[in-house]
Amino acid sequence: MIYVLNPELFGFKIVDYDAHLGYDALVETKTSVGLDRETLRFVEFKKTLEREFNHSFSKLASVICWDCNLGTGDQLKDIRGEARTLKITKPVGALNHTKYMLSSDTDERNIEVFVLRDFLKERLKMEFRPRAA
Repeated sequence: MIYVLNPELFGFKIVDYDAHLGYDALVETKTSVGLDRETLRFVEFKKTLEREFNHSFSKLASVICWDCNLGTGDQLKDIRGEARTLKITKPVGALNHTKYMLSSDTDERNIEVFVLRDFLKERLKMEFRPRAA
């Protein structure tokens, strides 16, 4: 819904969406190779980002989650055993929201994590509170 209302918030274009089996969305992303060359990658949706990741990082463009209980420097492992390190950068200067990135020692491509609880508050000034029981 957020993407439909404001697609420029994210660095990709959703091509297909299906949360029943496998990855949740197929997206087109811009690459730094060539002029405006696009490539297909996947986006995975999670309620909370956790250390054990039940998909492969190899074709992943982004992770969109509601919350993240991990800190900068924490390691995540995918289903193939590939490790990535979470790097968190707080907003400074032109960076108008907290950046969460999964970086690798062996792959030059980082995977951006959109933690919606922070992202929506910082980018759109939308704050959410738990529902009363």
